[in-house]
Amino acid sequence: MDANAEKFTATQFTSEGQRALIEQSVAREILLTIFFKMAKELVTLLCSPKDMKYLVVGFLVSEGLLKSKDAN
Repeated sequence: MDANAEKFTATQFTSEGQRALIEQSVAREILLTIFFKMAKELVTLLCSPKDMKYLVVGFLVSEGLLKSKDAN
């Protein structure tokens, strides 16, 4: 099983009104808080625990807080 997913029992309904219990994989999510310049809490995101570094850099660039991935 993927470490970024959890399995849960779910009820599946058909268009005919029938239902069945199935096991379903659901993406794991965590809270990630980004602190800008180590002082001010900027934002808290709900995200997958995979590749968080890329998410943070992309977020900061899209908000105009970083000009490039090499900025200090």
